[in-house]
Amino acid sequence: MKTMNCEETRSLLVALADGELAGPDRQRIEEHLAKCPECTEDLSAFADDRKTLRTIPAPEAPPFLVTRVMVRISAPAPRMWLSPALAASLVLVTAAGLWLGTALGRTLIPRRPSEEERYCAVASALSLPRLPDTGGE
Repeated sequence: MKTMNCEETRSLLVALADGELAGPDRQRIEEHLAKCPECTEDLSAFADDRKTLRTIPAPEAPPFLVTRVMVRISAPAPRMWLSPALAASLVLVTAAGLWLGTALGRTLIPRRPSEEERYCAVASALSLPRLPDTGGE
C-alpha cells in the first residue's frame, strides 16, 4: 500500500478529526501521521478547533420566526388559475397569428405570373400583337 504525502494527508485531516474516515484511507493517514510531526500538529489544531466550536451554544430562533413558519405551513396553497388562462390565451394568440399571417400572405406575396401572362405584359408594353387564343389547348 502506497503511503500518503503531506498534501494528500492534509486534504483528509478534517474528515479524520470529525471521525468520518475508516478503512484504508484512515490507515494510510495514521501511517503518515506516525512519521510526520507537521501533519500531526495540523490534526491536533483541527481537533482543538472542533472542541472549541462545540462549546459555543447554538443560537435560538427568535419567537416570531416560529410563528411565521407555522403560518406559512398552514396557509392554503395559492390557486393556479393564471397558468391555464395564460396557456389558453397564448394558444389563441398563436392560432390567430398563424391564420392572419396565412391570409395576409396570400395578398401580400404576389403569385408568380404564368409565361403567357408575362408575354402579354411585355407585348402590351412594346405594342406587339397578342398571341392568338388557342382555346386552352
